[in-house]
Amino acid sequence: MSAAWGARGRLWNLLDMINCNIGALVSAMDVLRNQIKRYETFQSDGINGGYTNDASREALKNNVDFVVRECRRLNLDKSEARIQRLMSVILLPSTFENTANQLKALLDAIEDDIKTERFYHYPKNKGMLTLTFEADWSKTIQAFPTAKLEIFDAVDCFGLGHPTAAVFHLMRVAEYGLRALARERKVTLPKNKPIEWGTWQEILNKIDEGINGRIGIAKTAKAGPVKDEALAFYNGALGHFLFFKDMYRNMVMHARQRYDELQAEIALNHVREFMNGLSLRINETSRPIRWRF
Repeated sequence: MSAAWGARGRLWNLLDMINCNIGALVSAMDVLRNQIKRYETFQSDGINGGYTNDASREALKNNVDFVVRECRRLNLDKSEARIQRLMSVILLPSTFENTANQLKALLDAIEDDIKTERFYHYPKNKGMLTLTFEADWSKTIQAFPTAKLEIFDAVDCFGLGHPTAAVFHLMRVAEYGLRALARERKVTLPKNKPIEWGTWQEILNKIDEGINGRIGIAKTAKAGPVKDEALAFYNGALGHFLFFKDMYRNMVMHARQRYDELQAEIALNHVREFMNGLSLRINETSRPIRWRF
């Protein structure tokens, strides 16, 4: 099951679970159960006079270290107190009975801790999108590395069943592309306003002016296949951005609409394919494309 308990009551996302999944905690609890049985057997068999020695304590420490790492990775509060008591037993000679009791107490504490933790099970198809997002968005991530976290947040929100939040993050991903296109076209906004502070409409108007305006490519470039290619690229990108703006960006940013799962999935696929395609020509540090008209 693709799930994990969150630290201090929060839901973990899938990146958290890659580092510490529920299987590791289950294994840690099995280690404790095995050690309890082992020391109960030592006690009943009367081994070593019923007391631990250096070798048995070292073996116990090696096994318990794994348990401790998992408990601390999940910030299990009750378990931490029991860990401290168990460590004192491991460091000094103790009876097998006391050692087994301390192990049982730690196991009980872990079970108490996880009763109050929350976990989330991703539907398999959505969980896989989160695991494969780097490959699915590889061209975009390579061209726009600062967009990587926004991409993951979009995919993760979709997997968590928050489609409106997924659309919100997708529009932030798309804005990286819009700004890059504006810089590639050397767009300047009134009063030297930075591109990051410009509205989508302001930026789109300026890009369109440089492509289709009085001195834009459409009017001044020599007719031919290169001009056709340039116009297809720029006007195609403008068309996508205008669609994103009216269909998603304005609605989600100004709380005018919520989106359902199908709408979010369509947006996810659309933005991914568009940004991967855009990334073949421009990136975060793009200089003007050298069109040879």
